Amino acid sequence: MHFGHKKPSLKMNVQYKNKKIDDVDTAKFLGLIIDRQLNWKDHIEALCKKICSSSYALYKLAPTVTIDALLTAYHGLVASILRYGIIFWGNSTNRETAFKAQKRSIRAMFKLQVTDSC
Repeated sequence: MHFGHKKPSLKMNVQYKNKKIDDVDTAKFLGLIIDRQLNWKDHIEALCKKICSSSYALYKLAPTVTIDALLTAYHGLVASILRYGIIFWGNSTNRETAFKAQKRSIRAMFKLQVTDSC
């Protein structure tokens, strides 16, 4: 992977044990998706997909369990995903997308409207 603002015009020919290593735009390392511009857009998109599926689970779970159990499920499904690696991606320009997904999951848990404050 070449890091920089633009795609590199120079192609590198890297080989290891007579096998060519291809150039990639993104790579997953320790659960974080790193892209060549280090803007974390791909990581945050993947994070939002996980949070959205967890929001549906919380929505379905909410009428059947206590608030304590629902909060435990929230911390296990949503908060843990958000906290992992936030020291790296938390200052990116795309972070608002992840925090909006978090708000959607909180609204789903408590059956709040879009206009209600979280």
